[in-house]
Amino acid sequence: MFVDWMMAVLRFATVASMCPRIVPRDEWGARPPKGVVEMVGPVSTVVIHHTYSPAYCADAAACEAAMRSMQTFHQDDRGWDDIGYSFAVGGDGRVYKGRGWNRVGAHAPPYNQDSIGITLIGDWTAQAPPQEMLDAADWLIRCGVETGRIAEDYQLIGHRQAKANHTECPGDALYAALRDMPRWTDKPVPPKKRPSSPVAATVAVAAPALPPAAAVVAVPVEAVEVVEVATPSAAARAGTYDPSTPVASRDAVEVRQLNKRGTGAGAGAGAGAGLRGGSLWDRLVVIWQHEAARQQALAALEAQDNDNPAAS
Repeated sequence: MFVDWMMAVLRFATVASMCPRIVPRDEWGARPPKGVVEMVGPVSTVVIHHTYSPAYCADAAACEAAMRSMQTFHQDDRGWDDIGYSFAVGGDGRVYKGRGWNRVGAHAPPYNQDSIGITLIGDWTAQAPPQEMLDAADWLIRCGVETGRIAEDYQLIGHRQAKANHTECPGDALYAALRDMPRWTDKPVPPKKRPSSPVAATVAVAAPALPPAAAVVAVPVEAVEVVEVATPSAAARAGTYDPSTPVASRDAVEVRQLNKRGTGAGAGAGAGAGLRGGSLWDRLVVIWQHEAARQQALAALEAQDNDNPAAS
């Protein structure tokens, strides 16, 4: 059992080292989406945007406020189901989850169903974004490739290259910097037609209920889903399944609440006391919990086989 647990931890650490921490939606104060359309990956295109407005944000509080502002504008003024982008990069160097890896965005038609949209918060018309923001976007793209969410032969384009009617997005300065990034193309190919999915329809999603005072949520073995499964689990429909988190192995994923920092009443006691308020340690705890539950289930099955030899 210990060897199996260590192998799971090593598998997770390998994937986690490829990916930046992605600030989950509950951490920046997202409202629930009005509806969800699942997206089948890997996608063939990455589209880079700038927000123009809201302006550049230099710290976590300002960037979280910018995310809320964008979501409010997109949902209330545009009438969209959610914030349009898949991810956003703030001036604090952090990556913020918008719609995430496996949900169709509303950022660059006709590429929405075959792309990941990444916006760099700010107006990058006259001045290029800080290198830290460009590096974070590049790291996120490499994470998507390594974890199978983005095709290895993806194309990188600016929003102005995708939009049928003219747009200056992602700003002249960012667009110039974009052309120096890997896999940028000046001749983008049309988006691929994605295969129809039984869940490719808008469904209502209820706001997830967060655990009252715990930073860790136990994950039953039967509730764990693999990212590539086409039909969403109950956790996915409830908004607790987080496709933005790297898959540690083919049978282990992270639950979004685990990114919640261990603060508040009771957070210093019990399991929450050992968490570091970051992401890697939280995820290692999940792997340990999942592996322990899996081993117990296997032991129970083996015991049943031993008690009922005729059943086999």
